[in-house]
Amino acid sequence: MNKGNIAVIGGANIEYIVKSKTDIVQGSKNFVDIEELFGGSGLNYALRLMSTGISVCPLLYLGDDNIGHNIQKYLIHHCVQSSST
Repeated sequence: MNKGNIAVIGGANIEYIVKSKTDIVQGSKNFVDIEELFGGSGLNYALRLMSTGISVCPLLYLGDDNIGHNIQKYLIHHCVQSSST
């Protein structure tokens, strides 16, 4: 069964999640862990569709910087994974 081809147009970015084991005190030094996640509606939709086996052409707005290049590698990795299953 051909599930079709879908073009996904949208954004992709990096999101930072800041976690603290203690309460954050304004004006004080706070020790936190920072987790970086790739996100953005275009990237999220493209990855969800790929996981179902649908052929996706992601047209995502990315910066020409280290973050944009890392998102490209991340997306290519998921494309290869979804095409091999």
